[in-house]
Amino acid sequence: MTRDLARLSILQFLTTMYFALCFLATLFSCFSSSLHILSQHGKLIKNDLDIRKFYNEVPRDIVLVKLLRRLYASQFILVRKSLFKYFYIVGIFACLGFMFIQDNTSNRMIMFTIHVLRRFLEEIFIAKHNSNKSSMSLVTFLFGISYYIMMPIAISLTWKSTSSPCLIQVVVFFLFSALQFMSHRTLSNIRRHSRMYDIPCGGLFNWISCPHYLCEIGIYTSLFADIFVYGVHYLWIYFAMMYITTCMIVNAIRSHKWYIETFRESYIKLNRKAIVPLVI
Repeated sequence: MTRDLARLSILQFLTTMYFALCFLATLFSCFSSSLHILSQHGKLIKNDLDIRKFYNEVPRDIVLVKLLRRLYASQFILVRKSLFKYFYIVGIFACLGFMFIQDNTSNRMIMFTIHVLRRFLEEIFIAKHNSNKSSMSLVTFLFGISYYIMMPIAISLTWKSTSSPCLIQVVVFFLFSALQFMSHRTLSNIRRHSRMYDIPCGGLFNWISCPHYLCEIGIYTSLFADIFVYGVHYLWIYFAMMYITTCMIVNAIRSHKWYIETFRESYIKLNRKAIVPLVI
């Protein structure tokens, strides 16, 4: 029993540290060009230009970073964004694994499994990636794999909680899931009819540039709202929400700037915000 508690405490500590570091890395990426480049993917990454910039700017006297420079400068470090589907495959198996080994499956784990399964199906049947331009760094890919292992662990560590997602949380979860699905379908339809990027319109896109990121925050908030309301002391969940919220806001602002730089006056006159209508 004592050993089990010790292992549980170590796992809680490691999970807390993981999401705390994710949160800090996201914040630092706003000020560090190196982290900023490594965290980009899809239309935001400018492949060769970004690689050269990263290669030239990083200090040459740091051995570890020197190795990273050489790795990143290699064409093999860029992978196709279509590999996103492997994030969700890993996530599905991780969730099913915890469902199998735990005595009782929590509603929270079931909800997250539904979320990951939906994202996997969207990636297979809806997402359209430009094979020539849509890419991400290997660092981003490896981080994505780790995230979909650590999040099921974080959720599994809450299964003995006295609180559990209530009906309102479940309704909000499916509402944001539906809105995110519609947003992803809108983006996919643009790429389906053209190889070039265009301005997405309709639904929440009429007010903000990245409704799918807003929905992501809403989905995770609905998963963990009872923990915040009842003040349950799961520090790793607090850091996870801080990371997810910060990451979505930062990515939305970057995408919003990309739209403005790409479409200029055509986009500015739409008077959209990045992620929260009338606010950000």
